[in-house]
Amino acid sequence: MWWFRFTCSTARQWRSQPRLGRPIPHITVITDLGSTVHAVWFSPHDTLCVVSSEVVRRKALTCGMDDAHIVIAGIPVDRRFGQPTAPASTLRAELGWEADTPAILLMSGGAGIGHGRPGGCN
Repeated sequence: MWWFRFTCSTARQWRSQPRLGRPIPHITVITDLGSTVHAVWFSPHDTLCVVSSEVVRRKALTCGMDDAHIVIAGIPVDRRFGQPTAPASTLRAELGWEADTPAILLMSGGAGIGHGRPGGCN
């Protein structure tokens, strides 16, 4: 996990060597929702770790994060994304979709990084 080691090393250096007369904060925002969040995102050297849920907070704790440096804030999404831009029928017509055919949104994420212990901290 060279990327993880580099990130932790960088965070540790930033926190220990003040620049411009003050320490540089290192903040990680984790948008994964469940217990399958990879340990690579957690570093005990982070100034702050913003997580999406209580489940992810508990995972952060098992990975060595200090509870005082963890904040549960949900998923950071701009409010305007929750507002419909037009009625569904209008949007379907603009996309050339049939009005009565069901639509499925299939999403995936992660780059397949890491091959550590399932649920563990590497």
